[in-house]
Amino acid sequence: MIDETGHSGGQALLDAQAVACDGDLDAALALASGEDYEVETRPYQGPINTVGRQRHGHSYMQPKVWFVKLKENK
Repeated sequence: MIDETGHSGGQALLDAQAVACDGDLDAALALASGEDYEVETRPYQGPINTVGRQRHGHSYMQPKVWFVKLKENK
Protein backbone atom coordinates (compact mmCIF):
# COMPACT_ATOMS: atom_id res chain seq x y z
CA MET A 1 0.00 0.00 0.00
CA ILE A 2 1.17 3.54 -0.59
CA ASP A 3 1.28 6.27 2.02
CA GLU A 4 1.67 9.29 -0.27
CA THR A 5 1.65 11.83 2.58
CA GLY A 6 4.11 10.17 4.91
CA HIS A 7 1.62 10.81 7.72
CA SER A 8 -0.49 7.65 7.52
CA GLY A 9 1.94 4.77 7.90
CA GLY A 10 -0.28 2.94 10.38
CA GLN A 11 -3.25 3.06 8.03
CA ALA A 12 -1.11 1.90 5.09
CA LEU A 13 0.23 -0.98 7.20
CA LEU A 14 -3.27 -2.05 8.24
CA ASP A 15 -4.48 -1.82 4.64
CA ALA A 16 -1.55 -3.98 3.50
CA GLN A 17 -2.32 -6.52 6.22
CA ALA A 18 -5.99 -6.64 5.18
CA VAL A 19 -5.02 -7.20 1.54
CA ALA A 20 -2.64 -9.99 2.63
CA CYS A 21 -5.57 -11.58 4.53
CA ASP A 22 -7.86 -11.47 1.48
CA GLY A 23 -9.83 -8.52 2.87
CA ASP A 24 -10.54 -10.11 6.26
CA LEU A 25 -10.01 -7.18 8.65
CA ASP A 26 -10.50 -9.34 11.76
CA ALA A 27 -7.73 -11.68 10.60
CA ALA A 28 -5.51 -8.69 9.78
CA LEU A 29 -6.00 -7.22 13.26
CA ALA A 30 -5.15 -10.58 14.86
CA LEU A 31 -1.71 -10.74 13.18
CA ALA A 32 1.32 -10.42 15.47
CA SER A 33 4.26 -8.42 14.15
CA GLY A 34 7.36 -10.55 13.72
CA GLU A 35 5.45 -13.77 14.34
CA ASP A 36 2.79 -13.77 11.63
CA TYR A 37 4.17 -11.32 9.08
CA GLU A 38 7.19 -9.33 7.92
CA VAL A 39 7.04 -5.66 6.92
CA GLU A 40 9.24 -3.67 4.59
CA THR A 41 8.96 -0.08 3.40
CA ARG A 42 10.53 1.74 0.48
CA PRO A 43 10.61 5.44 -0.37
CA TYR A 44 8.03 6.40 -2.99
CA GLN A 45 8.23 9.14 -5.60
CA GLY A 46 4.67 9.71 -6.74
CA PRO A 47 4.98 11.94 -9.80
CA ILE A 48 7.31 9.51 -11.59
CA ASN A 49 5.87 6.35 -9.95
CA THR A 50 9.11 4.74 -8.83
CA VAL A 51 9.97 2.62 -5.85
CA GLY A 52 13.52 2.39 -4.61
CA ARG A 53 16.22 3.76 -2.42
CA GLN A 54 16.57 7.28 -3.81
CA ARG A 55 17.47 9.90 -1.24
CA HIS A 56 16.08 13.41 -1.52
CA GLY A 57 16.59 14.51 2.06
CA HIS A 58 15.84 12.24 4.98
CA SER A 59 12.55 12.52 6.80
CA TYR A 60 10.29 10.08 8.56
CA MET A 61 7.40 11.94 6.90
CA GLN A 62 8.39 10.98 3.35
CA PRO A 63 5.99 9.01 1.13
CA LYS A 64 6.47 5.24 1.41
CA VAL A 65 5.29 2.00 -0.09
CA TRP A 66 4.42 -0.67 2.50
CA PHE A 67 4.91 -4.38 1.80
CA VAL A 68 3.56 -7.16 4.05
CA LYS A 69 4.57 -10.80 3.68
CA LEU A 70 2.71 -13.40 5.69
CA LYS A 71 4.89 -16.09 7.27
CA GLU A 72 4.12 -19.73 6.75
CA ASN A 73 2.40 -21.40 9.72
CA LYS A 74 4.39 -24.31 11.07
